[in-house]
Amino acid sequence: MVGWHNAVSSSLGQALTETGARKCPSVNTRFRSAFCTSRGRIMFFSLLYFTYHGSIHHTMGHTFANINVHIIFHTKSTGCVMQEKDLATIFHYVGGLIRSFSGTAYMIGGRPDHLHILTSLPLAMSLSEFVRTIKANTSRWIKELSPEYKDFFWQTGYGAFSVSESNKEHVIDYIRKQKEHHRGYSAQEEFRMFLNKHGITASD
Repeated sequence: MVGWHNAVSSSLGQALTETGARKCPSVNTRFRSAFCTSRGRIMFFSLLYFTYHGSIHHTMGHTFANINVHIIFHTKSTGCVMQEKDLATIFHYVGGLIRSFSGTAYMIGGRPDHLHILTSLPLAMSLSEFVRTIKANTSRWIKELSPEYKDFFWQTGYGAFSVSESNKEHVIDYIRKQKEHHRGYSAQEEFRMFLNKHGITASD
């Protein structure tokens, strides 16, 4: 605060010297001209405002956001699932797709019947648009991997859960250990666990 105070005073002193207003001996040298003339007062407050607010206005000319989201969606029950041998390739493709949207893919994982994505939401896309674009592109790309995927489709819905910075590493670790987790429960049971954890009630 002292440094800021001195910077304003220095700028004020230089400006007031040019106006010839430094002729009031009854006030502290640093501020006397500002209080001795109306012109000085106007200049003082103008300089004060510019010095304090200038950097804020400059910064707020840009948009900043850090919105981390854990997204889960499943393959369509009437179609085929992803093959275990193809999972790593599919995860890699999804990560590249997210980066092409200017998002950050922190972790991609899952099992043959569902996908987990921990990502930052791109500024230029809504959540629904983001998920819809990922589904459309991956579905089309997976079909091109092999003829056995001709009936591959994602389900229409999805789950999206906010993730704090302090909890991000925990979610990364959870996604990384998907194979281990699903030795004990199904993808549907896992999804219901997430809904319950986040206070969401859903019917079948």
